[in-house]
Amino acid sequence: MIDVKTTITLAAFALAGLTLAGGLFAAGAMAQKPPSTAPTAAAPTSSSSAPANAPVPVEVAPPGDPGVSELNHDAAAEAAAQNAANQARAAEYEAARAAYLAGVAAADAARAEYERQLAANAAAAARAQAEYDAAYARWQADVAACRAGNRARCAAPASVPK
Repeated sequence: MIDVKTTITLAAFALAGLTLAGGLFAAGAMAQKPPSTAPTAAAPTSSSSAPANAPVPVEVAPPGDPGVSELNHDAAAEAAAQNAANQARAAEYEAARAAYLAGVAAADAARAEYERQLAANAAAAARAQAEYDAAYARWQADVAACRAGNRARCAAPASVPK
């Protein structure tokens, strides 16, 4: 039978799942950085085939430049940290989802048990009503026979319906 505690638990799991999913979505959106724009130099005044507002290529630092290596190292560290955070959030989500699905399965099992008990109770009530109806019909027949003169059927019934 589904009780109030089960209903509240299921609602809490559903709310937790939605909250966690929303938090993961918001955290992912906030963690993203806007794309960096490369500085553009003023367009040359000479008559070239490039449009006036076309960006001028920025000089690329040589491969051994310590500033570039440091930036690459920092970017790799940030990416690794973000990946670890994403994996942790994904694990939390999967755990919450598994708990939610377990709650749904438990609710389904409780509902099935309740319906089984309801059907058993209905069958028992139908049997009891049928027994009562049969005993009442026998009693009415005995009363009619007694009034018609059959004194053997005037005695009290052998068993009284419950």
